[in-house]
Parts: sequence; structure tokens; C-alpha cells
Amino acid sequence: MNQKWFIEAEIERFHQLPEGTIILIATRKILNFTRH
Repeated sequence: MNQKWFIEAEIERFHQLPEGTIILIATRKILNFTRH
């Protein structure tokens, strides 16, 4: 799977979510990323 396509698919999915959920997911992803 193309990474660029995957990122665009993720962004596309974010557009369908309420803003609070986006912030929640983004925060969780950042925390998981910095933990490694």
C-alpha cells in the first residue's frame, strides 16, 4: 500500500468525524509516536 495514499485516506476519514474526536485521535497518535 502506498504511504501517501494511506495518509490521504486517513485525512479523508478525519473529515467525517466531529472535531473533538479528531483532536482526541491526533493527541493519542502523537503520544504513541513520542513514546517510542
